[in-house]
Amino acid sequence: LIDDIVPLGSATVWFGKGSSGKTALTKRAALEVAMGGKFLGKRCMQGGVLFIDYEDPDWLQHDLRRHLAGMGYLPEMLEELPVFYWPHRNEPVAAQAEAIRRFCEKHEIALVVVDSALSACGGEPERSEPSAALFNACQHIGVTTIIVSHVGHAEYEAGARRPYGHINWENRPRRVWAVHRDDNADTNEIDFLLICTKTNRKMPKPIGGVLTFKGEENRGPIDIGTKDVRTNTVLHSRVGLTEQIRGLLLRGPLT
Repeated sequence: LIDDIVPLGSATVWFGKGSSGKTALTKRAALEVAMGGKFLGKRCMQGGVLFIDYEDPDWLQHDLRRHLAGMGYLPEMLEELPVFYWPHRNEPVAAQAEAIRRFCEKHEIALVVVDSALSACGGEPERSEPSAALFNACQHIGVTTIIVSHVGHAEYEAGARRPYGHINWENRPRRVWAVHRDDNADTNEIDFLLICTKTNRKMPKPIGGVLTFKGEENRGPIDIGTKDVRTNTVLHSRVGLTEQIRGLLLRGPLT
């Protein structure tokens, strides 16, 4: 669905610690799918988008309009896009899977965004049954899905390969991305790094970028762009040794 990032017809998991930018990135990716644009330089297949937002549904459309402004469009353009919102009523995805499947079929949905995994499971995501129920539901719905998930600070610092301990979170999705951010950055301009921790195909290279919040707090445009972050001293330690060496070379002579 999104070249090199989100495989078509399966579940992809994006995880990171709080305020890593994963939700903002997901919203931008969804808008690019709805418009048939590019996300972080990667081509998106155009189609309808369905948000199942357990985190902050009251602010969802507000934030999408901020993203459109950051993309150079009028915020009012949101009403013209094939973007839909599911009234989940705090029920797990598994309990609504058939209704969601029918809705997706009717409205030609290409991408379902689930935010976040903890509520969507309807139980402890560390256990086999709730996590398996979520992935089984996504499979039943039959639409490309991005599942957004949090990860604890300790697990993050230990280099977690999946958001929760159970192997379902690594085996069931087709691709898993860890979202890292520069915690030392100005809060209005944040360098981030996407690192793929699981794929069924050739491992994609890490993708760097910058997330910029402009204007008035919680109201101004949100912009996202690609950036070579190998020179970022905080993020370069997250990548493999080869990329770390390249980053050191890009920084120039060390004294």
